[in-house]
Amino acid sequence: RNFVNVRHRRADGQVRDVEVYSTPVRINDVVTLFTIVHDVTDRKRIELALRDSEARYARVMDGTDEGFWEWDLVTQAVITSTRFETMLGYAPGEWVRSHENWLGHVHPDDVESSMLLFQQHLRGELPRYDNAFRMKTKYGQWIWIQSRGKVAARNAAGEPTLVAGTHTDITQQRMTEDALKTMNRDFVTLLESSSDFIYFKDQDSRFRYCSQTLAHITGHKSWRDVVGKHDLEVFPPETAEVYLKEEEPVFSRGLPLLNKIDPYLKADGSPGWVSTNKWPMFADDGKTVVGL
Repeated sequence: RNFVNVRHRRADGQVRDVEVYSTPVRINDVVTLFTIVHDVTDRKRIELALRDSEARYARVMDGTDEGFWEWDLVTQAVITSTRFETMLGYAPGEWVRSHENWLGHVHPDDVESSMLLFQQHLRGELPRYDNAFRMKTKYGQWIWIQSRGKVAARNAAGEPTLVAGTHTDITQQRMTEDALKTMNRDFVTLLESSSDFIYFKDQDSRFRYCSQTLAHITGHKSWRDVVGKHDLEVFPPETAEVYLKEEEPVFSRGLPLLNKIDPYLKADGSPGWVSTNKWPMFADDGKTVVGL
């Protein structure tokens, strides 16, 4: 062979890494061994530091639930981590690493918006690419992915040449958010449709929510106008005093008030009576009263 890596000791005792290239050269019918020696100590040091950095990054990525991706905009080559592939149900190395395959896995309804945000980042209109979209797994299921990325390299003209980022599976988070939205919608429907006087208070006896019926009889256009107000701001003074007095044990001792007959004023100002039930709302410790 005509190439070898060796360690060379200099006259001052310092050891350097060198690459040696040798080839026979014929000069005037004499074969001479022509050799070039390159000092590659600094390059070796940089390569070692790079390997250490890559190893540390790999350990960090392995310790998280995020998948890494890298897209070369010049060659169109795509690099993905193992977690990126397993997130979609593929074995390591099974997923076809290409931008076309990535687009083929994105939900058709999410492709246009995803590419629009990506192009805006490439043009410098957005500091980073940050988007949530659906991707199809190997088994045909749709999962939600939070993708974040940023231009990692540019050419001499300032044009982006490399983009890198991460994928995070946020399916469970989106399912929880959707469930909360549904529950909130149902709760608001209850408040706006019920004929009963329903309300929630915080520990300072201020309204958090109330039914539209209660808002109407107290002279408010919407139940949202009652939020944050105290009894004394909503009811006549004598009625508010009755309510505050009967709620004191609920707040202080966590005792429910059941089947109490209370007075109230109807929308036309005439007196009326209601059968009242009030329950304490506890904190996570199950003891501290945080509302009613």
